[in-house]
Amino acid sequence: MDYVVGNRKRSLPVKFEPECATVGTNWLIVSDANASNGKYVTMTPGLNSTASAPANSYGDWVIIPFSVTNSENYSIYGRCNNPTANDDSFWIQMDNGGFTMANGLGTTGWQWVSIGSYYLTNGPHTLSIAYREDGASLDKVSISDYQFAPSGMGQPAQILCP
Repeated sequence: MDYVVGNRKRSLPVKFEPECATVGTNWLIVSDANASNGKYVTMTPGLNSTASAPANSYGDWVIIPFSVTNSENYSIYGRCNNPTANDDSFWIQMDNGGFTMANGLGTTGWQWVSIGSYYLTNGPHTLSIAYREDGASLDKVSISDYQFAPSGMGQPAQILCP
């Protein structure tokens, strides 16, 4: 969906609940009344991959397919609860590009943090999130051509799961 600001056509933010995406078997879906849709994802305790992204897409990644209507730069934010410097990072991949480390995402409770910015062309894309440090928690993802983070829980996600 699009909207106009001044004379510029913009894309509405797309929001996702990671627990409703393709969730790898090494991730946990955890209930939390303070999380959007009442759930969030985190990796199994004891799993860390700090030197490089884990390679097993079936077990180690959360995969989110989406589409955009405009070709331009998009900001990606995650609503995270990452309490310490040893529990505050993920590996991020857009489409078939290389993984980049999103580190230093510490929060006090659930907060939106930037997990990357990408130039995307009009059409379908795939965001893959791999674990890096156990204890990092991801509640919601926002992809928008607007450079500022959402507030609160953000707008409802496009797809909700039970």
